[in-house]
Amino acid sequence: MSVASCSKTRRMDTISSQEETIYEKWERFHNWVHCICIVTFDLELGQAIEAIYPSHIKLSEQERSNICYLAFPDSNSGCMGDTQYHVRIRQNGAILQETKALKEYDRKSPSFLQCDRDYYWGYVYFRQVKDKSLPRGYFQKSIVIITKLPFVNLFGELCALIAPEFFEMGNKVMEAIVTEIDRWPSPTPGQIVHLPLLGVLFQTYIPNQNYKATAPTIAAIDHAPNFHETRRLILTSAYEGDMFRSLANVVSYVHLLWELVLLSEPIVVMAGSPTGCSEMVQALIAMIAPLKYCADHRPYFTIHDSEFKEYTTDAPAPPAVILGVTNPFFAKTLQHWPHIIRISNGTNNGIQTKRPGEVQTALLKRHLIELTESFMIPLERYIASLMPLQKDISPFKVISFCLATPIPELFNPDDFLATLSSAGPQLTTGIKGDWVGLYRRFFRSPNFSGWFYTRHTELSQKLEVIQLEALSQADLKTWVQGKQEVELVDMILRIRQKLEKTYIDEVPIDNSVRVKLQERINDITHTLPDDLKDILKYES
Repeated sequence: MSVASCSKTRRMDTISSQEETIYEKWERFHNWVHCICIVTFDLELGQAIEAIYPSHIKLSEQERSNICYLAFPDSNSGCMGDTQYHVRIRQNGAILQETKALKEYDRKSPSFLQCDRDYYWGYVYFRQVKDKSLPRGYFQKSIVIITKLPFVNLFGELCALIAPEFFEMGNKVMEAIVTEIDRWPSPTPGQIVHLPLLGVLFQTYIPNQNYKATAPTIAAIDHAPNFHETRRLILTSAYEGDMFRSLANVVSYVHLLWELVLLSEPIVVMAGSPTGCSEMVQALIAMIAPLKYCADHRPYFTIHDSEFKEYTTDAPAPPAVILGVTNPFFAKTLQHWPHIIRISNGTNNGIQTKRPGEVQTALLKRHLIELTESFMIPLERYIASLMPLQKDISPFKVISFCLATPIPELFNPDDFLATLSSAGPQLTTGIKGDWVGLYRRFFRSPNFSGWFYTRHTELSQKLEVIQLEALSQADLKTWVQGKQEVELVDMILRIRQKLEKTYIDEVPIDNSVRVKLQERINDITHTLPDDLKDILKYES
């Protein structure tokens, strides 16, 4: 297996037809995995990528460097044996076209599980064992699965299966793994997926936007035709870890931590291993689900990361990021950060309980979801009130305003805060405190910006759909009477532009509406002289 060469940043429209053909050939594979990297220790180069599967994948120099350093624990951590953890890697190489299946996945999945166009997830399995036959006396190698999907639990299990097989069998087994993944079904929200790999059938449920819906029972998941003789591994969640175990040391501060994460406060997690810090960072961002954590977070961060200088600046206000670190160097470099969590290496720290871990995690998760929902429901209610009245979206009023799409009213923080006394979160949570002050700080956070942008986009698209549906049923044969030719041509061009925009922006309208809009265009076109008809036909 040859090592893939680095590529420079480029856009999809500059990618050669040959590369596009290869990409399409591997589209089913890329629905789940971007690539699998084998990282080893080279005596001359240090950490280096030994191979990339599939071999056509090209990573930029910066991506390769980040993967190399993130693939090995810091030398001081002394991780002997096998170590598993996960990372986030900034994407700055070729901007590849998103697969159709991943676009559909993003459209149907809850926001906190959607792909991030600027980052990859990396799932790492590192092995370090003594081997006197090697020059350094140690075998050191990592398997890193690079993907767009935040399925920490699923990919952790996949990595735990793939890596030992590769260490034992070598390249041939990796070729078989890639081929098998390329046959997997798409990651479809709201469905159980059956993913066979190396004689094991992984079964799990992919959540949809109704994230609170009860996941299928084990019996339902267990039903998998055509896989009767395969060993099965049923995962009750593709993305959730053991939240209570991760937060056990700090669970008495759970409300403070929830507030810090909600406000995108800078937090550094210092642990003795990448496993501990990555699990803690993941548990922290999960605390505000179903709200998406929109600031940056690095489950495991090293001094060699390309953003090291950006995140270790001496600026009075640290950046909005949660960092998981193991190198003692950060204890001094980040000592000015306002929030530092230190994880002890002891095994009996934190809350002790006789309840099973999954029960504790379920209780903690439910409490935090209810807390987040109580905080967000007043905002959801207020932003819904910004929608124009239905009477303001009539087709004839639309036409008189040259088809300008109605937009939601502006968000007014003071108007919203005035509603809290009668409809604030204190009524549902029973928690008293400075809710107004918390909202004011939330308005300045990346989490609010991300939520507001998403909701404003959704409302704007909803208004556009209502407008287009009204326009598709309008009596334009009557409207054209008494209009100048320039007005008629302008109307045709505007409707065409709106139709084109529905495809570009993926506006969720029924195809029957598009057909009717084309009929309305025809209604206007029939009234024009032949020369104009020919020009419009040529330009269409």
